[in-house]
Amino acid sequence: MKSTLLSVRISSDLRQKLEEQSDLENRSISKVARDILEHEFNTTFQPEHSFDVEVIGEYSDNSIEELLTSFRFAEFMFWLQQVRYSPDKNRHNQYYIQFSKTIDDICCTNLFPQTIVDDLHKVKKELIYCIDFKLYTFSFPKNYDGFDYNLLNDFMDNIRYDVNGNDQLNIF
Repeated sequence: MKSTLLSVRISSDLRQKLEEQSDLENRSISKVARDILEHEFNTTFQPEHSFDVEVIGEYSDNSIEELLTSFRFAEFMFWLQQVRYSPDKNRHNQYYIQFSKTIDDICCTNLFPQTIVDDLHKVKKELIYCIDFKLYTFSFPKNYDGFDYNLLNDFMDNIRYDVNGNDQLNIF
């Protein structure tokens, strides 16, 4: 496909961010801006990484409980809540790789409702974008209608407590 030249007026702050990202990646500002635009409009962006987990059989109740009571699951849930209120909080890509793998594990359990799984897949896509472009600040795409935190919180309460308010997960 033939490319065309586009001139755009941007703020000095945005220019500085592009320059910093360009320096981090050792790539031209033009290439960084093009990749960001392609990602935003989902045209030709193809992530370099894939973290799919091969699942053999179903997760057992014990392995689901192990996942739900694991430190990495808790760390992911805390981070997910954190980006809700502080999206500019920086993280190292190693966190994003681990979060991506945790999302795969969550989705493989067949425990979470499909709406939450769909939202988690969108989060994973953004994480892979951050990994591939060595971005340390995660943010939901502007055209994304938002993660349903209320649904996630209600669901987590339902798996944590029974109808009488008693613990269902043995975390202590």
